[in-house]
Amino acid sequence: MRMHVPWLYEQQLVDVSDLVSGLEKQYGKAIGSGYEAAYVHGAWRAVPQYHTVFLSAYREDLFKKAGLKTPNTWEDLYTVGKELKKMGNPIGIPISQNFDSISTGSAVMWCYGAKEVDKDGKTVKINAPQTAEVIEWYKKVYRDCMEPEVLSWTDASNNESLQQGKAGWIHNPVSAYIVARDKKLVTADGINHHQSLAGPAGRHDTDAPRSIGIWKFGKNVDAAKEWIGYRLGKKDVYDEYLMSGGGFNQPIYTKMQDHPVFKTDPQLAVLKGEGVQYHTYGYPAPASDKVQLITNSFILPNMLAKAVTGTSTKDAMAWAENEMKKIMAG
Repeated sequence: MRMHVPWLYEQQLVDVSDLVSGLEKQYGKAIGSGYEAAYVHGAWRAVPQYHTVFLSAYREDLFKKAGLKTPNTWEDLYTVGKELKKMGNPIGIPISQNFDSISTGSAVMWCYGAKEVDKDGKTVKINAPQTAEVIEWYKKVYRDCMEPEVLSWTDASNNESLQQGKAGWIHNPVSAYIVARDKKLVTADGINHHQSLAGPAGRHDTDAPRSIGIWKFGKNVDAAKEWIGYRLGKKDVYDEYLMSGGGFNQPIYTKMQDHPVFKTDPQLAVLKGEGVQYHTYGYPAPASDKVQLITNSFILPNMLAKAVTGTSTKDAMAWAENEMKKIMAG
């Protein structure tokens, strides 16, 4: 189950707190994003399986050729992005109805101090000066650093653009590189990674935890629990699973953060992520079914798409605010 999905199906999912308790004794507590995703009203409704963080994937060979420094902030990316577009290698940030759009949009929002819902979990805060800064950033990046195709991209499109030699920089997990490497694409050797970017409010990374749930209406609940215990609780099996992802499946328990998977490829070194502030969608609001519904309604990327295609910043924020308030009141 992706991200907060266990919150949407709380009433239909078996309480698996006994399984998680055993895994935490073995591997240490689940990282914070694991709790945000699957610890629902004091009970585990799914078992944390792995996580994958969004970071910066870029064509290191192109950067070196053009004498470009890797960006440290989102504003730095705008400067670099203008040069990349001139080279025929625009940056690739989707602004469409997919989860990658939300992952990048959320990171930019947090780094500028913007939020969809306040930390009380009730008050919609999207219509704010910080959001206006984010929208203005997106407008100029869309205009000067990207191409209109990003408005119709799927979750795979930014990966493909980097792999096929077009994009010079994308915001994505390491999957784009892993596929290029494993398929021996000509671009693979030129791809590298650096940390996700910072803004006026600091550096905040979007994390995408995955968890395994068991339906209450299932006929084999005990067998399902046994399988999860084998899959994750038997260390050699769990290790093999993590290694099989080539770096995409990152361990989600605290005592496993020095796992051998991080040492399999020097291009994955940034995954260690010391000091990174990992968040899931909706931060700083506590996880809830309504926060997840805001995510699944694609309000954030739709607001950004409206703004970059001509809707005023004020009207785009007002539209998003109205849509989010309807969900919170429902």
